[in-house]
Amino acid sequence: MSELKRLDSTKKKAMTWRYQLALGLLTLCVACASTAPPLEPQYEALVDRSRNLEGLLNRDATITGKKLAPGGQTTFKAFFTPKGLIIVHATTKYENGNTRNTFAYYDKGQPFYTVSRTDDQFQGRFMLQVFFDATGKLIHSRSQKDGALAPMPAGQPQELVRRTATLASDAAQARGPGHKIGFDLGAFNDLGLVGPPLRSVAYGYCIPANDADASEVTGIDRTAKIDRGDSGQCKAGQWYATGNTGQAGFKKVLLALASLPFVSEIKTVASP
Repeated sequence: MSELKRLDSTKKKAMTWRYQLALGLLTLCVACASTAPPLEPQYEALVDRSRNLEGLLNRDATITGKKLAPGGQTTFKAFFTPKGLIIVHATTKYENGNTRNTFAYYDKGQPFYTVSRTDDQFQGRFMLQVFFDATGKLIHSRSQKDGALAPMPAGQPQELVRRTATLASDAAQARGPGHKIGFDLGAFNDLGLVGPPLRSVAYGYCIPANDADASEVTGIDRTAKIDRGDSGQCKAGQWYATGNTGQAGFKKVLLALASLPFVSEIKTVASP
């Protein structure tokens, strides 16, 4: 009987130890959580919008890339929709052992919220948040250290604003210009013909209504024709440019046109 009591006492001690351990871990987790005051409703709404986008980074259409960073290397992935960039997640691992994770969120290509978390093995965890209006202008920022509101570090938040713009540029570069071409270049032969029956295809796109950009287009594409009037195809302040796939190196020509920052989309032109 005394042996049963001893076993029972041992079990109770083990359960008490597990309970105390669990309570300690819970206390630790609570201590690790942010103790900063809540955001104002308009900024919290932007954070909520960002949380709804996280799953997009696991889709097949995600763009990935790498880039050297001062003292380390950044790897990133981004997700685009036809309306533009949506989200970028960049992880920078530094040679000194520190890590920085930056999430930048966009609406129609314009940023609305960016958060950066730096894990410094000697100084703790830093978090910086910046918020933008619909035009991409900075409207609010705050800094935290180890979950508590902290003074804004020197040079911030402007550095994070610049990083947000750089991430968008890096993602666009990794994506490449091919997404602007609204038809499958792989369906054409080396002479720029598709079929059957084999035929070339006309394409069109809008450019700014100025001679400098028109000259750049005609310098790339020998088949280019510029309609300087109101074609009905473009917005005010734009001209309509057309070309034809029936030329040597047509793929290179089209990719060069798509690389122009003022060309947003190239579509086939229906035969008359």
